[in-house]
Amino acid sequence: MNVLVIIIISIVILVGSVSFLYNLINKSEEFRQGLDQQTESQLKQLLIDQGKLTAVYPYKVTMSHGEEKVFGIGVLNVNIDSGASFSVNIDPTGYLSVAGQEAQTVNLNDLKMSAILYNHETFKVLQNEHKNVPVLISIPRDYPEGTYIFTANVLVDGQPYPPSQKFYVEAR
Repeated sequence: MNVLVIIIISIVILVGSVSFLYNLINKSEEFRQGLDQQTESQLKQLLIDQGKLTAVYPYKVTMSHGEEKVFGIGVLNVNIDSGASFSVNIDPTGYLSVAGQEAQTVNLNDLKMSAILYNHETFKVLQNEHKNVPVLISIPRDYPEGTYIFTANVLVDGQPYPPSQKFYVEAR
């Protein structure tokens, strides 16, 4: 009888794990396709037409807790060898309460682990070409309402590729 119970529990855990993995794969595919055409064209305009080396679009959104938004970080390679390795680092750098006061009550390190999803691997950008990196942001439900400030830093072979870009998430 105990063996039967163990087998049933094992099957339930296996089915739950497969379901979780399936949802995770679907979510990653949605995330990959999340950088829509409008974002692509806006980043291209910022990078190429205005000559910026880095850009973020959109730079400010308002969203509910638990909702997900995709930002695009654009990188234009000007005068850097095509073999160079680029990478993006996103950090939460501030929080403003609803009243507009800077508050220290939010643990930004925990927020980095729970609110930001993007590919941390290095990538190549051919000279005079651009690349867009999608970044998924979701403010957890247990964080207070207010404006969260994020900074995107682009690195080339570990060295800063200025300018860094700030973007804002207003959580309601």
